[in-house]
Amino acid sequence: MCLFFKLMWVRSTIDTISFAFVQQLDVTNYSMRLLRNMLVAAAVVVVAAVSCVQHEEVTTLRVEINSSSDGTHSFFDFFEKVDIIPLEDSCLISNGQFSEPQYWAVSDSGYFVLDERNNNMFSFDTDGRYRGYIARKGRAGNEYTLAYGIQINDMLRTVTVQDPRGSFYRYDFSGRFIGKEKVEGLLAMQNFLDTSVGTFLFSSSEANPLYLWENDSLSAIRYSPSIPIKKGDYRAPFPFMCHEGKAFFYEGMTGEIYEIDKKSLLAELKYTWDFGRHNPDLSRISRPGYDFLESLKNEFFNEVFPFLHIIRFGDTLVANVLFHNHENALFYDLETNKSFFINKFKEGIRFKAHKEKDGSLYFMTDYESLDEFVSPLVLDEKNQKIYESMRGRQQNPVILRYSGFHLM
Repeated sequence: MCLFFKLMWVRSTIDTISFAFVQQLDVTNYSMRLLRNMLVAAAVVVVAAVSCVQHEEVTTLRVEINSSSDGTHSFFDFFEKVDIIPLEDSCLISNGQFSEPQYWAVSDSGYFVLDERNNNMFSFDTDGRYRGYIARKGRAGNEYTLAYGIQINDMLRTVTVQDPRGSFYRYDFSGRFIGKEKVEGLLAMQNFLDTSVGTFLFSSSEANPLYLWENDSLSAIRYSPSIPIKKGDYRAPFPFMCHEGKAFFYEGMTGEIYEIDKKSLLAELKYTWDFGRHNPDLSRISRPGYDFLESLKNEFFNEVFPFLHIIRFGDTLVANVLFHNHENALFYDLETNKSFFINKFKEGIRFKAHKEKDGSLYFMTDYESLDEFVSPLVLDEKNQKIYESMRGRQQNPVILRYSGFHLM
């Protein structure tokens, strides 16, 4: 439809130009019609070519599901090494300060973990040794009432905590309070992405879910093309990712990936997924909440959705998606268009979303689930000793660092 109106505008413009041209030169009506038709034909070719180029900017990622059941590949085939990094528990689990991680981040100097029950944030070095509190829940000026996410800036050596009621609390790596920013105009914030190009916010409670927060000013970000945002739709725990200085947002239901342009305040569709006969029919979803989760186990059993997490790892997209009532690992190489859909690796209920840093992929799990995620690997001597010492112990969560990534 958009192309039709473009062509109508082109024809009208050419008619005007042709008429003006005829007024200047003594030409016959036949010559005028011939000139006009030649110009219209040339313009149609140009406009159609431009429209096709714009359409090709959206890439369809086609994935074959058949290989997921042949038993030939597992998640561990794609990495050469895993390092087990237990988070020190000498003063945490024993007194109930650290119940379960809710959000966490990886920095050059270690790990920052936000506790779910107490809303306290702890710092650990690269070997998992406990360094102390960074921030905590409270009513003082340097304390937050609730925390829904954390972000790390290695260059500035700062950590930012998001209060869902519309505030950011910033601390340095030692825990010194830097300041607070209050975002006016939002009922709630579910997630945020703090980058060098801007701070992006996500709020499913608003009619428009994406925003840019900059210089104490809030600006709405539009979708192109627009997508329906319905209250109760599934939202990925962390719907943002970065790559080469660019910010991206992905939809939890469809997995569609949008590139966010700060200048135009536009989130433009870049990638869509095609699972063939396993594509979901989202029009069949009518009820949110618990009924939707139950329907995933029944009528949507054979459809691939929703997307629980997507991360850009070099030229590869690494995703976790629901299929046959299990969380499956999905690798898609954007250079070769090769894909691997694997059902041998799935996240447990406490297995947290993965992180990417310096060519390694990071996961967090607990000691009870360690066998499921580490036993298939051939560990080196150092990690084998760590693995053996942890079996049967009740302790803090464990970080797994996978390195040496390669596609089959």
